[in-house]
Amino acid sequence: MIEPDMTVLDLTGALSCWKRDARSVSELVQLRVLAFFGLRSSAAVAPNRMLAAIACALAPTGRPTVIDDSPEAITAFLRPRPGANTAAPELRELLRRFPDSERGRLASAAPAAAA
Repeated sequence: MIEPDMTVLDLTGALSCWKRDARSVSELVQLRVLAFFGLRSSAAVAPNRMLAAIACALAPTGRPTVIDDSPEAITAFLRPRPGANTAAPELRELLRRFPDSERGRLASAAPAAAA
């Protein structure tokens, strides 16, 4: 779900044009938003939109959060997160029904099994 004050940038395929990695592009976007509009922002870089939304909701203002696309990095990010910290209300409610041990197992699941 995209909130009214949220902007989503899909950088897939665009990084070669910028000659930067995703973290650098997100830092540049944050800098330009601050310079042009005087607004500090949160940013997150992740392998998919859901992870990016969760990470952005938890990101400190002014600093991007980056989640590598390795299964280990995704698991390390998701495992300690209670369901209340997820971005989408529907996902929050679903995860609240699971005990902590089950959320950890879900975070450890192979991407194909979790899809």
